[in-house]
Amino acid sequence: MPPPMPPLDILLPAVVLPALASGLLLVAAWRPWRREHAGAGGTWGGAVGLGASILLSHGLMQGGWPGIVPPDQWQWLLHLVPVAMAVGILDASRRWPEALRWTLHLSLGALTGWLLVGPWLGGFWLWRIALGLNVVVLIRGLDAPLRRNGGPSLPLCLCVASGGGSLLLVMSFNSRLALLGAALAACLAVAAALAWWRPAVSLGGGITVLAVALPGLLYSGCFETFSEIPRWTYVLVALSPLGVWAGELPPFKGWQRAMARVVAVGVITAVAVAVAARTAGGNLQ
Repeated sequence: MPPPMPPLDILLPAVVLPALASGLLLVAAWRPWRREHAGAGGTWGGAVGLGASILLSHGLMQGGWPGIVPPDQWQWLLHLVPVAMAVGILDASRRWPEALRWTLHLSLGALTGWLLVGPWLGGFWLWRIALGLNVVVLIRGLDAPLRRNGGPSLPLCLCVASGGGSLLLVMSFNSRLALLGAALAACLAVAAALAWWRPAVSLGGGITVLAVALPGLLYSGCFETFSEIPRWTYVLVALSPLGVWAGELPPFKGWQRAMARVVAVGVITAVAVAVAARTAGGNLQ
């Protein structure tokens, strides 16, 4: 049978309500109706909004916190998200020495790889290193595009990547992880709408949360599935946000840069999802 899609009575508490709540947090932080800069909200708004979407989604879906030592390996992500929120808020202030920022990013990547990749997995040390590097590469790789570009294109690109990751997780029969990815994508869609209204707002520290959450969900789904979907598709989607660099190429200017970013991330994500869909469909025949 094909992978089951979550019913509507689950989508409401797991995706819609967290997106609305995190959207309110973004509005409170960014105050897009004001002409002047949003001030400190630009540093904490994105981190708190994106982190809240995942934590609220899990809380409303599962009915509580998994405990200090969670029963499932992937649930360590729920401990990592608040850490990423704190690092993102500190990092977005940009008042810290670059050496300290690198230390925070490398430590966060190492912690993510250590907690989400269990020793029961074959070649677990390589996967720990791969996941940790994925987190660091996203944080560092998205830093410059975030500072250079305003408007809705960056959150829209991240929404496409998160939405594609959610589809990939559905096809690998990881419904719980897929719902968390959908909540993250919905929050980013709200952020894109607010950035279209007020281009001066920025995800700020939200990039750090995204860099932990998206690879964390995808790598966990890759490890906790019996499907034959190639593992490289999960990694490709986890790295797809780096496609925003397509907009930095010399030929593009103005709206062309925004379009190039969205198209590049969309194509990378679509390739992985198409391969996964073909593999999942072939397994059903």
